[in-house]
Amino acid sequence: RNTSLGGNADARFVPVITLNDRTTILPMYQGSYRGVKDVQELVGGGTLTRASMSHGLTARVIHRLNDDRKVKARGGFRMEWLREAESETLSTGLFNSRRLSGGAEVEQALFGKLNARAGYDYFTMRYPNYASLASDPKFQEAGLAAAAGKNLLDYNTHEPFFEIAWKASDLLIGRVGYDIALKQFTEQFH
Repeated sequence: RNTSLGGNADARFVPVITLNDRTTILPMYQGSYRGVKDVQELVGGGTLTRASMSHGLTARVIHRLNDDRKVKARGGFRMEWLREAESETLSTGLFNSRRLSGGAEVEQALFGKLNARAGYDYFTMRYPNYASLASDPKFQEAGLAAAAGKNLLDYNTHEPFFEIAWKASDLLIGRVGYDIALKQFTEQFH
């Protein structure tokens, strides 16, 4: 009789490093393990995963220019491993990914309880274990792989954003924002 024991674990560590009265650094480690079957959104559809694990390191720098304006910069790296099939291990999962990110924003206080933010984020997603069947030599010999590369899931994203927040009280904050994500798939040619 097959039995299994599974569980979930999360860890987060965020020390606050104050350099001076204007500049703060927030390094962060965030990790998780999911040993219980779960459905995850992968490549446009729900996929059953048997286990997953992720580790991420990020750093944020917040610099106060004056009482009303802050500039913020951030950068990070995250790895995620997904095990879908019994024959896979976490290190060999087809949809394992690596994400490298960076960005900056300006935050401005307006008229007391109003606050505005604008910025730009950029990130890359890579799937090192995924290779398109179109990259198989059999398909290339037949002339069927001309329109696609090997790493069809890899992409780069540009995300500009803008947001206005209104603090109605200590318990209520309203936000209105606009952001757009421009994805560039690096090896999809049609």
